[in-house]
Amino acid sequence: MRHLLTLCVLYLAGCSTMPLQTCNVDQWRDHGASTAMSGGQLDDNEPVYACSNSAPIAYRMGFEYGLEKLCSYEQGLFEGEHGDEPLPNCRDSKWQRYHHGFLTGREIYAGHQRLELITTELRLTRKQLSDVPSSSSKDVLAAVDHERVMMLRGRIANLVSERDFETRRLTSLRQSLKVNYKDGLSSLRLLE
Repeated sequence: MRHLLTLCVLYLAGCSTMPLQTCNVDQWRDHGASTAMSGGQLDDNEPVYACSNSAPIAYRMGFEYGLEKLCSYEQGLFEGEHGDEPLPNCRDSKWQRYHHGFLTGREIYAGHQRLELITTELRLTRKQLSDVPSSSSKDVLAAVDHERVMMLRGRIANLVSERDFETRRLTSLRQSLKVNYKDGLSSLRLLE
């Protein structure tokens, strides 16, 4: 009974890797594509290289196809917007669209980071303004308080102006992305 159970486990384990041990061209092409899209590297030690048919070529072609899907403008934009590092498989200069998307995404990410910082500074400055003691007398303390109030109000005005500028810049960037994306789709349709 124990031997039968061991044989069944070994058989099932072998079945899970069986398809890639064959020289099936379609399976190796799909495996190459999924390897690339998951961030894996082209493996020269894959069992496919023992095949005498075109499976090794299909594996490499699948890998290249996977890289084309992975290293797209949209993926670069996504990585950049989330503050991630560029994908290792897409660092090659031949993936210019990916790099352009990544740099655009990084610009958006930096804009959002700046807006968060401005929001924090505004909150703190408004708090400081509310903490300035109000004085109705015309003594020296009142003059100092007045100067502080004017300085804090000026700082708030500058921060609001900077926040509005950054918001407009990000909105404009987002809208240009939509236009460029639509134009890119139109040009792709023309090529088909």
